[in-house]
Amino acid sequence: MTTAAARLEMRPLERLGIQAAGTRRLVEQPADLIDSDYKPGLRHQAGEVVAAVRGQPCSLPTLAASTRSMRLVAAIYGLAVVQLPL
Repeated sequence: MTTAAARLEMRPLERLGIQAAGTRRLVEQPADLIDSDYKPGLRHQAGEVVAAVRGQPCSLPTLAASTRSMRLVAAIYGLAVVQLPL
C-alpha cells in the first residue's frame, strides 16, 4: 500500500515492511509474539469468535457481508458460486 508518507509492503503477508516517503530503505517491523506461536492472525480471529458467541462486541463481519465478499471475489476470478443446502 502506498500513501503520501510511506509505502507499506507485506512479503509474505505475515511480515510487514515500511518504506518512508523519500527513502529507499524498507524497514521490517517486528512480528507479534502470539503470531509466532499460532498461524498469524488465527489467535485474534479465534478470540473474536469467542466474543461473538458470548454476545460481546467483536470485529467479525456478518454472514451477509462475508457472503457478499466471497461472491465478489468469485465474480472477479470467474469462479462458479456453489449453493450448498442448509
